[in-house]
Amino acid sequence: MNPGGTVRAAKSDLGAIRWEFGDFPYGLEFLVLPPAGHAAAVFPKPPPVLPDCDPHFALSQVRILSKGGPGLVSADAGPSAEGLFWFRWITGHQITFLIWRFMGNLLNGRSLHCLDDGEATVLQTYIDGYSAMLVYTASCPREIYHSLIRPRMYDQHPGFSGKWAPDYAPVRRFFRSGAVADSVETRAADVAQAIKINREVHDDVAAWLVPDGRSLLQHAAEESPVGLSPRTALLYDNFFMTLRSTIDVDALIAQLLHRIRPALIDVARHGLYPHGRNIACSVGESVRPSAVECEDRFGQVIADVAHAATLGNSAKCLSASE
Repeated sequence: MNPGGTVRAAKSDLGAIRWEFGDFPYGLEFLVLPPAGHAAAVFPKPPPVLPDCDPHFALSQVRILSKGGPGLVSADAGPSAEGLFWFRWITGHQITFLIWRFMGNLLNGRSLHCLDDGEATVLQTYIDGYSAMLVYTASCPREIYHSLIRPRMYDQHPGFSGKWAPDYAPVRRFFRSGAVADSVETRAADVAQAIKINREVHDDVAAWLVPDGRSLLQHAAEESPVGLSPRTALLYDNFFMTLRSTIDVDALIAQLLHRIRPALIDVARHGLYPHGRNIACSVGESVRPSAVECEDRFGQVIADVAHAATLGNSAKCLSASE
């Protein structure tokens, strides 16, 4: 763990960008988020794990890294396959949680019709970023998911589920509201298309990782139902190394940039699919165009998320989105 880790990267003799996250390449760090839903604050003030961040410098590096290519990054010793995909699973989910927070903060309980054109564009950027992170976290070979990731979730709880994610509630409500699909406005059509792509990517990821379609929660429900509670929120946060405390938007931005940077370094060095493409449509072996576009634009989409979050938010205390 790198308590005072800085986003400002060191340079190798060749000028390549070096890894600056965790105690070692592909190590993990704690994420700090505000309270949400059943997830209460457990620290009266932010724990000393927040990164220092020069957002303008970080954004410039993210833009460079988004172009891709192994020559951009230093040739440190690579991780094992298990280490690489465990990093992607945990850190990719942490980036997703931060994207959800920014989406919830932007919506603030409002419908799409209450957003101006600029806000709607930023919302679409966040949805696209969420889709990109679905691909990133699920880029592991199926055998690694079933031998490494799924057993660890099961050990945390036999019914472990993404439905327990405390920060997803406002996003879920917005996606299910139906107001976007019913609108004839151009901006609503763009957001609706982003949501459609997100659902397709989510379905393709699920079909790849769990071809029988049975989640841990569905298996557990056969024995006893598992409802949302402070306990499930704590179990979920614990698994993804997430702490809860009152923090401001600047701290969220710093943590987002601090994670996007190593994710882009990872993809620049190893590619999105180090072991070959995984995410295939559940019908046949073809890949849906939406998934291909999400893959092809991965670096640009994540850079756009960093830009939108950094330049679209001012320093203010972020209240809980329930």
